Amino acid sequence: MVSLHLAKRRKTCHNALYDVSPIVFWERPTMMIDRLKAFVERAEQPPPDQQERLITEIEDALDDAEWHALLADPASDAVLDALIAQVVQSPKRP
Repeated sequence: MVSLHLAKRRKTCHNALYDVSPIVFWERPTMMIDRLKAFVERAEQPPPDQQERLITEIEDALDDAEWHALLADPASDAVLDALIAQVVQSPKRP
């Protein structure tokens, strides 16, 4: 009985990990608004080191937005439970 329950739980976790598609920004239709086009043109002007800092800030903001969208998804609880279970079951490293 317990093993059947674990098998069902494992399948549920697998489905939560692989079948639920969170909101991801790269799946949206691509369209750059004029304001963003102007910003990109402006961002090309500074020296490379300043451009790198700007890229890092933009990437951080996008990463934060993606995490917020993922965690707002009701299915995220099951995904996090599955990840935690995998970590708990994995062999410990020295």
